[in-house]
Amino acid sequence: MIIGCGAYSLIPLASGPGYAALSIMILSFFLIGFGVVISNIHVISLRQSITPQHLLGRMNASYRFVVAGTTPIGSLLGGLLGDMIGLRPTLLIGSVGTLCALLWILFSPISKLREIPTQMQQAEEKNKTSATPDHPA
Repeated sequence: MIIGCGAYSLIPLASGPGYAALSIMILSFFLIGFGVVISNIHVISLRQSITPQHLLGRMNASYRFVVAGTTPIGSLLGGLLGDMIGLRPTLLIGSVGTLCALLWILFSPISKLREIPTQMQQAEEKNKTSATPDHPA
């Protein structure tokens, strides 16, 4: 995610002679694509491993709705901001906003995971934490 989100920061820097700007853009979009693909492998694997089988469709639809559903709002806001302050500052703000997505990961329990938990491991952990002397698991 660091590569995919960080590569957006290169886009506002693309300037100079045509070949230099084009090279920066190509590098940026290559890194974005690479980072997103690698990130999606991890994200989707984690989501599928911790979601109960009967909820997978609902979870996937909800995730896609949130991700794709915010695109028109971001497009509208980006267009308005670009008109008000200019393209390069808007792209810079957008790249910083994209980097802020990493904060969710950094401050969540996900950053401490070293292996993908299985549903069996989750059930065992839940049983350990919910077991009390009066109510054994």
